[in-house]
Amino acid sequence: MLAFLFLCSVFITHGVRGQTTSEMETETSSGVVSCGGYFYGSSGTFSSPNYPNHYPNNADCIWYIRPNRQIVELKFFNVNTECSYDDIYVYDGSYTGSRLLGKFCYSNRTTFYSTQQYLTVRFRSDSSVNYPGFYATYSVVAEGLCENNCGYQVGNCSCSASCEYWGKCCADYREVCLATTVPTAPTSSTGHISCRYNCGSHLGSCSCSSSCRYYGNCCHDYYSYCESTTNSPSSARPSCRYNCGSYMGSCSCSSSCEYRGNCCPDYYSYCSSTTNSPTAAQPSCRYNCGYYLGNCSCASSCRYYGSCCHDYYSYCSSSTNRPVTARPSCRYNCGSHLGSCSCSSSCRYYGNCCHDYYSYCSSSTNSPVTARPSCRYNCGSHMGSCSCSSSCQYYGNCCHDYSYYCAATTPPVSSCGGALWNSGTFSSPNHPGYYHDNAYCLWQLRASYDQRIFLAFTYLQLENCCSCDYISVYDGPSVNSQFLGKVCNNSLSTFYSSSNYMTVVFRTDGSVVGRGFSAEFMSSLNPNSGRVDCSSDNMNIVIDRSYLNSLGYDGHNLYLDDPYCRPQVSSYQVVFSFPLNTCGNVRKFVNGKVVYTNTLRGFPSTHGEITRQSHLKMKVNCLMQPDSVSQTLFVVHPKNISSISGSGRYNTSMAFYTSSSFYYEVTEVPYEVTLNQNLYVQVNMRRPDSSLVLFLDTCVASPTPFDFHTRAYYLVRDGCRVDNTYQPISTGTSYRARFTFRAFQFLRATDSVYLQCKVVICPASDGNSRCRRGCSRRVARELESEHHSQTLVLGPIKLKESEKKKEEEPEKQNKA
Repeated sequence: MLAFLFLCSVFITHGVRGQTTSEMETETSSGVVSCGGYFYGSSGTFSSPNYPNHYPNNADCIWYIRPNRQIVELKFFNVNTECSYDDIYVYDGSYTGSRLLGKFCYSNRTTFYSTQQYLTVRFRSDSSVNYPGFYATYSVVAEGLCENNCGYQVGNCSCSASCEYWGKCCADYREVCLATTVPTAPTSSTGHISCRYNCGSHLGSCSCSSSCRYYGNCCHDYYSYCESTTNSPSSARPSCRYNCGSYMGSCSCSSSCEYRGNCCPDYYSYCSSTTNSPTAAQPSCRYNCGYYLGNCSCASSCRYYGSCCHDYYSYCSSSTNRPVTARPSCRYNCGSHLGSCSCSSSCRYYGNCCHDYYSYCSSSTNSPVTARPSCRYNCGSHMGSCSCSSSCQYYGNCCHDYSYYCAATTPPVSSCGGALWNSGTFSSPNHPGYYHDNAYCLWQLRASYDQRIFLAFTYLQLENCCSCDYISVYDGPSVNSQFLGKVCNNSLSTFYSSSNYMTVVFRTDGSVVGRGFSAEFMSSLNPNSGRVDCSSDNMNIVIDRSYLNSLGYDGHNLYLDDPYCRPQVSSYQVVFSFPLNTCGNVRKFVNGKVVYTNTLRGFPSTHGEITRQSHLKMKVNCLMQPDSVSQTLFVVHPKNISSISGSGRYNTSMAFYTSSSFYYEVTEVPYEVTLNQNLYVQVNMRRPDSSLVLFLDTCVASPTPFDFHTRAYYLVRDGCRVDNTYQPISTGTSYRARFTFRAFQFLRATDSVYLQCKVVICPASDGNSRCRRGCSRRVARELESEHHSQTLVLGPIKLKESEKKKEEEPEKQNKA
């Protein structure tokens, strides 16, 4: 009788395990031996259970090797396991969803190298036939090799074809990978382009020809490879690239060049942050007529903006064009009257202050006779405590003489602002187009009574004048609340409220517009209820137990995206404390900041294995400044390693469909569903064969992708229905099988569910085959030694954020 058994799995997402234990071995209630451990040291050893004696049946061991530095070398000795049934898996990463480096069962000695700082090892045995197993050692090494890693980055060297272009090939690249990778010039702008194989060439952003010494664009290793082999340069343009602190003849790379105005053309690219401060740090117009030099200008408009460099009149006044506008400035004129406006303190009373009076003179001039702001000359502007724009009539903050000067002349502003709740985004009028003049927009942000507001600006382009166009943020429900800060051009910021209100005001003057801003806000717990603290090493999440109790949850039922990370629970607090790169944390770079995210979850129930009810879910965010991220470099030395063998695969597949018609296949990734939603699954042979039939033997669900024993939930087992929502549509009658069931979620786990199905393929002509017998309680060996198994990937399947609530509870799983 012909019968083949295939293994098909639906994989969703992979989490990062986080625990600080060494080796461990336990036996679960289902009889599966759970063993393995976590290794954080620079070296260590481990072995199969009972080694050198025979390992037990139903072992499932995972060792997480995480020294967090350099490259990991892993060696296996005296490997002796039952092939195809008791195999060892080595993964290049921190969990079993990482790239598979090798699967093996018998060898005297086998060696693997990681590409980064982690390796994961898994050993599984079936329910019969045992051997002595294996013994393994690992250690941290400083070199990366290409064996097993063609096409990958290995530590600080590379096994991909572009390594020849960058000059950072691993020592054995030419021996192992040269014939298998396709050489291409890399598209990334990171890393150092190398002269190693390119003497005399120009490589885009840098050069390996001799002229690079004078253009200042030599590749980093030019002097190591090409200096003695390339011709003398034909151009002598001095460069600061390798000459910081030196004088180059016609120009200088020392800090005094800023004062003397004779900096080499690339001084600011290479030396401005590394040379000593000059005796006089005033930028000079010498050689810079028509340019803006940071805090002063050599363009003609500087005379009117009051921002001329100290020697503008010596070098540039006769050679630059007349300015388009003549806007007087208080920069060097405090106490003076400049014709159309004033830089003396009385300007506040007469309402004729120059535009930048408050930036330069408000603290240095004598107090005015009266400091009552005036709308005279300021129609359309906001004067600090009162306003001369038309919106003042709506907000009730008009300056005392608004009606006398401006009521008939200022047009009403376009509508903007509003009241916003809980979380969301808002932006300036017309964004990403240009905002209008004389805008006055007010947003009131509000969260529930026990929450606080977190505000972050994600885009900002305003007029380059902080007193002209700006955003004000207030810690409360109005502009009379405590002032949190002002946001000007190029000053992206984040803000936290101390209550459940925050007010944001956007003001513009009557000239010069930009594309404005966009911002996002979200509600966050009161610090007394919960908080998140981050350092360069750890994340700490602290939740008050009284707050949890008020929601109906207990601290012992909380978990993160990695459910293996558990909290410490005291009488008053629940505390998660773990390294930043563990426990399922996801790191992203957003607008120059590093953001770590996770999800805190909890279930009110502690009984049963699955639920179709909603649960507690809180997003956890931690923002770090860019200077909290650092990198280091190490040198890689060559070393020989062994080879490994690969494996084949069968052409079978499993897919989800949108309805019972099985007409439209689900192609979205991830596949997001709601609790209790009907799911339709089809398993088939990719090449139809009418002489064979396919029978659904067993389908089991799990909250993790590689463990279908510890927390197994069966839909069907040995052809017998277990879950009361499972319905076979067709099985054992053709080359494909179909079934349906209702979506559920595991308690104390992530939103993702993994499904593994075993199917038997039999001859259609055999009326007594396993496919024809249907439900069978007899336990038999899954696969004979001459047959093979395969894991197919489909998904992800993930619960939607807005879960559909239904009253129906799942029945407890039947035990076979």
